[in-house]
Amino acid sequence: MRKISVTTKSGHYTVSVGSGILDSLAKRMPALTGKKRKLIFLLTSPEIWALWGQRLQASLPQEPVLLFLPPGERHKRMAQVERLATEMAKAGADRSSLLVAFGGGVIGDVGGFLAAVQESAKHMGKNGRVIMISGIDSVRMLPGHGVLGAAKAALESMVRDLAFELGPREITVNGVNVGYIDTDSSRFYFGAEFETMTQRSASRCALKRPPTLEEIASVVCLLCMPEASYITGQTIMVDGGLTLGFPLAP
Repeated sequence: MRKISVTTKSGHYTVSVGSGILDSLAKRMPALTGKKRKLIFLLTSPEIWALWGQRLQASLPQEPVLLFLPPGERHKRMAQVERLATEMAKAGADRSSLLVAFGGGVIGDVGGFLAAVQESAKHMGKNGRVIMISGIDSVRMLPGHGVLGAAKAALESMVRDLAFELGPREITVNGVNVGYIDTDSSRFYFGAEFETMTQRSASRCALKRPPTLEEIASVVCLLCMPEASYITGQTIMVDGGLTLGFPLAP
């Protein structure tokens, strides 16, 4: 087995690559060691569970509560995320519960966001803030972004659910959906067409220019201010009016 050490500005983690990892999963996850948790939730797809479920379950310290997210674009909708959140609530999920995402794509994105909020909420007190960053592909078709767009739409749905879960503790949960911005990702995605797409985007938005990163960050800061204490459960579109334009306009 090979271990790859990854260090970013926000933290450090290890990626394990090899065979037989499922059989010793509990030993490799600090969150699964120590005292017994009230509940362990396992988010996966029926197909993945059919192939690897028994081996994974045998490595866990206790039987998990299964949450299934079917494959296919028609299942990657906000209704599915709302269903999963409801199932967790009915099973008795609380801040001590552990959520394990067993799969990739939407499973990893949705499970990762939910687990991050669950963990950070333990350390938040009154006036805590949770901010989710989304993108234009959650509300508009973007070629090649079917799975990613569905994952972002699911996160926007979770913003609404988590707002009610954390609201009694005076913690607000909001999202910021950005339009077309100049990032390494957009430059990579559009390649040689980047400048053309930038000009086209600017011409179709109300302000006739692309945003600066500082303008996007300012909205996040706004939502974190004490004066924004009554804004929660919202995903704010910060796109200069791009998504409101008439699609057939020249």
